[in-house]
Amino acid sequence: MARTKVFYSNRSQAVRLPKDVALPDGVSEVEVTVVGDSRVITPVYHDLVEWWDIGVHPDEDFLTDRDDSAPQEREWL
Repeated sequence: MARTKVFYSNRSQAVRLPKDVALPDGVSEVEVTVVGDSRVITPVYHDLVEWWDIGVHPDEDFLTDRDDSAPQEREWL
């Protein structure tokens, strides 16, 4: 856990995140969710390319157990 100070910047509250809890490089927008007295800060990714560019990659076994079933036969309308 890290502790920091709240300060004001242009009439808005702001928080400077210490390096050990900083968001990944390239994150320029966040969502803030209110949970009781807490505030949860979550990065906003606009598309998968942006997500990939900042270093978020799936694990090696991502979707290896996925059942890739054959297409279903359907009646035409």
